[in-house]
Amino acid sequence: MTAVGVGSAVVIGGVTYCFETVRFSVTGKVEQTALFGGGVYRAAAAANGMTVFMRTRLHHSSVGTYLTLMKTLANVKTTVTVEGNAYPNLVLTSGTVASDEGEQYAVCEMVLAEVDS
Repeated sequence: MTAVGVGSAVVIGGVTYCFETVRFSVTGKVEQTALFGGGVYRAAAAANGMTVFMRTRLHHSSVGTYLTLMKTLANVKTTVTVEGNAYPNLVLTSGTVASDEGEQYAVCEMVLAEVDS
């Protein structure tokens, strides 16, 4: 897969992904509760937690890889490593991949939030 432009190398699950923009914010930690029949309910809690915003432009051939990454991150806690710094217990809270008709690149945006461990 190839991202466009220069940015940060982000390691997730031992695989390196390229993002042009990676921003961090300290916000409320996400509280996670299991639901009957599977899945989880996520709600903001009062404790301090890390939120990671990632954005990049992709070649259309890489869209499937980033969509698979989003599906994986939505279901499991993971550690994200950016520039050698590890940020544990993150899950995807929102993610989009979009491209206007005729555009050369797709835009991928992801927001990950720290969950209670």
